[in-house]
Amino acid sequence: MAATRISSDYFGREFRDHTGRPDVIVLEIVSEADDYHEYLITEVKNSANEKTIRQGVKETLEYLAFLQVDDEFVFGADEEDYFGSGYNGLLVVQDLDRETAAPAGEITILQASELEVELEGILRNVL
Repeated sequence: MAATRISSDYFGREFRDHTGRPDVIVLEIVSEADDYHEYLITEVKNSANEKTIRQGVKETLEYLAFLQVDDEFVFGADEEDYFGSGYNGLLVVQDLDRETAAPAGEITILQASELEVELEGILRNVL
């Protein structure tokens, strides 16, 4: 990116545009007895910016829709199930200074302070 290169040249040091931390976590839950696999995809946005959160919603849905195992889509055998059960996608955002509504259906969005309380229930619903 030109801005990063110019700033690095000007100040004589390296700048990065990213944190180097992963922004998506995929958890595969395997039941060997039933040969059953379930997935939880978590996207993390360390931001309260509406544009960034909207981008996180889009990315979480894309990760769900395009998740593949052995070249086969995990979700989407049915036109209505591209995103799993509604508990397979989780977006974690920075705490907001206002109340928000729970999204309907496809993914769960939690503010960081809600994660500790809500994560166990999300995992139970995935299973």
